[in-house]
Amino acid sequence: MDVEAARMIGAGLATLGMIGAGLGLGNVWSSYFSAIARNPASKDEIGASIWIGFAVTEAIAIFALVVALLLHRISPPPGRISGKTQPQAVLSNRSRLQSAAIGPFVRRVA
Repeated sequence: MDVEAARMIGAGLATLGMIGAGLGLGNVWSSYFSAIARNPASKDEIGASIWIGFAVTEAIAIFALVVALLLHRISPPPGRISGKTQPQAVLSNRSRLQSAAIGPFVRRVA
């Protein structure tokens, strides 16, 4: 398997965590509205807890997105570009171009 293809598949699989976060957010808000419908007087007590649950569930989606973006932007190890060994001159030129474009996500070749 090509290194580039493996990175893309890994980034796609990392985004599956956002599906769970979306389902979790739906569950949090549906439970909130159900509790308010049963006992409207408890709105103030439940209100603080709903935002904590919302923030924690949303953080899971953000972590999944960050992992997917990191997998998508990480450069291949030195000496392996597109599954083939490259000459050192080509590798160092490509590394310089990538480091200018994406900054800290690139392994720099001396």
